[in-house]
Amino acid sequence: MYVLIFSDAGGAAALLVVRGCHTALTAVVSNRSNGAGGNFFCEYDATHQMSNSKGELVSIRALVEFCSTTNCNSRQSTSANVFNDCNDQTTDYLLGNEVLNCYECTAQQGKNCNEKDRKCSSKKYCTKQIVHLDGGFQLSKSCSNINVLGIDNACANYDVVTNPGGVAVHNKYSQCYCRNKQLCNSGSSLGVVFTVSMLLLVHVMSTVVA
Repeated sequence: MYVLIFSDAGGAAALLVVRGCHTALTAVVSNRSNGAGGNFFCEYDATHQMSNSKGELVSIRALVEFCSTTNCNSRQSTSANVFNDCNDQTTDYLLGNEVLNCYECTAQQGKNCNEKDRKCSSKKYCTKQIVHLDGGFQLSKSCSNINVLGIDNACANYDVVTNPGGVAVHNKYSQCYCRNKQLCNSGSSLGVVFTVSMLLLVHVMSTVVA
């Protein structure tokens, strides 16, 4: 079971929630088990990087929790303590007794992502996201304390069909997480790849379930 709670990248006050069976939602088999909190594994990032509807990179609060008992993914976004007992981002976050360093950049069609210009560090994972949309693309690299795939050093590749104005638009979306070496979100350093086709009859790239 799985729950993802995050603040709205558009600036709305309410927290957004995705909950359900992790494999059904992501097509990825997580290897997360019990964490520091007991029978659940929960990671929290107070400054998670995410693109808003304008393609701008913004900082949001985000939590991801994995659990394996019946109806265990019942964490409520309305609770005042929703983030308080989520701390598996603080365990096993060092690489060879050093903080993990990652490339941080955002590139769009016609503009290079200059990896050597910026870096982020002191978080648990390096990330890379690529969105191919209507002939163009957006690439972003950063670091995060949450991993929604629930498996290290992996990418999930999705074929996505959106339907703005009743016209089907075929897109591709890739999300990668790694922590096996310093600056691991460069090039093709990730070996495990999952591919799934998705049909979304909405104009956004994510589905929010209460």
